Amino acid sequence: SLVQVKCWSQKPSTLNKAVMLNPETMPGFSPFDGTVPDEQDCPMKLVRIRGLIQRIVQKDLGRGNTKEDIVWESEEVAGQFFASVTIPHLGLKAVQGPLLDDRAAQLAAGESMLTLLDPIRAQFPDIDFDAAIVSQPDSSQLFGPLALVTGQINRVVQKDLGRASNEQDIVWESSEFDGQFFASVTIPHLGLRADGGPDVDDKAAQLSAGQNMLPLLDPIKAKFPWVDFNAAPQENRKRKQDSKDADDPICWNYREGQCKRGASCQYIHSFETVQAGAAKRQRAAIGDETDTDCGAVVLSKPFSDDDLCWGYASKGFCSQGNRCPWVHIGPDGLPVQNKVEKELTPEEKARKEANREKRRLMLHPLMNTWREERLFLGVDPNATNAQNFMCWYAQCCLTCMCECPLSWWKSHSTGASHLKFYNELGGVALKPGVARPDAEIQGRGPLARQPSMAEQRAQQLHLKQETAPPEIIDEFCSMAGFATGRVLSLGEQDFSFSLGIAKFQHKMGVATQLVASSYLAEHDPNEPEVHPADDKERAEYRRKSCPSMDGALFTNLEAIKQLGGQTYHSVDATDLAGTLLTQGVSGMFNAIVFPFPRASLNRAPDPRNSQLLHGFFRSVASSYLLVPGGKVELLMLATQYAQWDVAGVAQASGFYLKHHAPLPIGFYQSREMSGKAWTPQNGEIYIFSNA
Repeated sequence: SLVQVKCWSQKPSTLNKAVMLNPETMPGFSPFDGTVPDEQDCPMKLVRIRGLIQRIVQKDLGRGNTKEDIVWESEEVAGQFFASVTIPHLGLKAVQGPLLDDRAAQLAAGESMLTLLDPIRAQFPDIDFDAAIVSQPDSSQLFGPLALVTGQINRVVQKDLGRASNEQDIVWESSEFDGQFFASVTIPHLGLRADGGPDVDDKAAQLSAGQNMLPLLDPIKAKFPWVDFNAAPQENRKRKQDSKDADDPICWNYREGQCKRGASCQYIHSFETVQAGAAKRQRAAIGDETDTDCGAVVLSKPFSDDDLCWGYASKGFCSQGNRCPWVHIGPDGLPVQNKVEKELTPEEKARKEANREKRRLMLHPLMNTWREERLFLGVDPNATNAQNFMCWYAQCCLTCMCECPLSWWKSHSTGASHLKFYNELGGVALKPGVARPDAEIQGRGPLARQPSMAEQRAQQLHLKQETAPPEIIDEFCSMAGFATGRVLSLGEQDFSFSLGIAKFQHKMGVATQLVASSYLAEHDPNEPEVHPADDKERAEYRRKSCPSMDGALFTNLEAIKQLGGQTYHSVDATDLAGTLLTQGVSGMFNAIVFPFPRASLNRAPDPRNSQLLHGFFRSVASSYLLVPGGKVELLMLATQYAQWDVAGVAQASGFYLKHHAPLPIGFYQSREMSGKAWTPQNGEIYIFSNA
C-alpha cells in the first residue's frame, strides 16, 4: 500500500510538501510478511535499536542528542499500526507498516533506519556501536555517586554563569519505556546534552547521563584552573585564593566574613571603601517643641507641606528612622517626635554601608534569576497591571529589583519609582505554569506579634506558660507523621526537637527511623559561645560549629543515639544532595521537617530568609529524598508565613500547603542561631505536599 510521508531536505529548517511514495522503493524498507515479533522479545529489541540509533546520531553530531534530532512517530489506522523514525539533520526517514502491533512497527522502522545509517557508522570504524550496555549497581549504591556527579556539574555551571544555578540552567529528564529507563541532562546556555540508558534503574540512567556530561564540561573547567571542582562543597567554601581571579575580583572569603588577610589581601574588599552618603539636611525649624510621654510634639506655628516626610506619610514608615530631618505625622494627625539618636561614627557608618552593599551584591543575582524564572517582559506596554501582586516574590519586587517586605507592597506598587521601572520593562506577566498564590492563609484573622526576648523577660511569659498535655503533643506528632515512616530533621541547634521525635516513635512502639542534622559543624570547644546583646551584634553574628548550650547538645545527641536515631552535622538544607547524601545517607523519607529556619539573626524583614526557604524546597524536589506524597514541614511563627512568602516559594517548587496547626508548648526547647533559648508565643507547623 501507499504511505504518506514527509520528505526532508538536507537543511532541517526546510520542509518540502507532503508527497505519496511507494514504501517498496524506499531505502531500508522490509516488506511485511504477516508475522509479529514475539511480544516478550520485541521490547528488548526495540530498546537496543533505540539506543544504537541514539549512539550513532550523537557521534555524528559531536554532542548529546535532543528530541528534535531523533523523531519517533507512530499512528493507528483501522487497527493497523504505522511507525516512522526521522533524523532531520541527515534528511533521513524510515517508515514501516501496517503491522498489528505498535512496538513491532517501531522496531521495523528502527531496523530500516539502521540500514540508512550504515554510511555514518562507516565514518567511525574504531567504535563498536553494538556494544552491550553494562548494567549499573542497585539503587541503594547509587545515591552517593549520583550526588557527587550532580554536585560537580552544578559547581561547574555555577562558576560559568557567575551565579547560583536553577532548574532552567541544568535540566534533568528521565523516562521509562517497557521497564527500561532513559535519562538526559541538558545545559541550554552551553548547548550541551548527554544521555544515559537504557538501564533497569532510573538512578542508574541518570548517573550514566551525568558521567557522560562531565567530559563535555572540560573546556569550562579549563577556564578556572585554580578551582578544584572535584572538592566537596564544604572544602570548596574554605579554599584559599592564591591567584588573581579576573572573573571574581571580590574576595570570596570576605563575603563569608572569614578573610584574615586584611589590607594584604590581593582580592577586592569593596565593602571596606564605602563611605557614608551625602550629609543629611538639617532638621527644619518647625516651632517650639515639648516632650511628652506619648511622643507627640506641640507646634506653636503651622508648617508647610515641604516640612513633611512623604515616605512616612505614604508608607507609614521611614527608612531613616529617628534621624530623619522631616516631620512624621502620626495616626492622631499630630507630628511624631523623632527621638534624638546618637550619631554614628565614621567607622560605624562604613560598617553599616558595607553590610548593606554585601547584601545587595548577594541578592541582586538572585532577584534577576527569579525574574527570569517567573516573568515575561515587554507584554504590558500600557502598564495595566503595574500594581499586580505577581511582581512580588520572596520579599522582593521583581520589577524594581529591590527588597520589599509584604507590608510595604501596597504603597510601593503605587509609587512613581515602581511605575517608572515597570514602564522601562514594557510591562510584565507571569510565565505559563507560574503561579502567584495569596501570601496570607485565607480565613485566618489578625495574628498576635511575637514578643521580643526583652518583653518576654519583663512580662515573665516563660514562667506563665504551661506545658501542653501529653495527649495534645501526641496528636501533634501523629498529624506530622512522625511515627508513620522515616523522618529527616534539618537545622538543629541542641537536637531537642529530633529527640522529641525519637521519643514519640519509641512511645508508639515503632523502630526509630530518624536522621537528625544540623547546619553547623560538630562542636568545636575552641570556638567561644557568644550571645548577641543587641541588633547590631545580631546582624553581624557568625558561627561555624554547634555551641554546647551548657551541655544540652551532648545530652540530646547521646539520647538520640541510644534510641536508635542517626545524627549528622554540616548539612545544608539548600544542598541536600551535596551535603547529606555525600555523608552516606541513602534512602527516602516520609517526612522532612525544618524547625524555625532562619538565614540570620536580623529581626528586620530580610529576603535572605525567603531565599533560604526557596533553596530548601528546590533541594527537596531535586534530591529525590521524599517519597511520593511525602510531607515537607516547616515550624515558624504564624506572622512569618506571609511575610516570608512561604506559599510562593513552596509552589515555585511544586509544593502546596495541606495543613497547619499550633506548636504545643513543651514539645522541645526552641533556640536561636547562637544557642540562646527562646519561647515561641505563636509557633505553628506548616505541612506541604507535592501530591
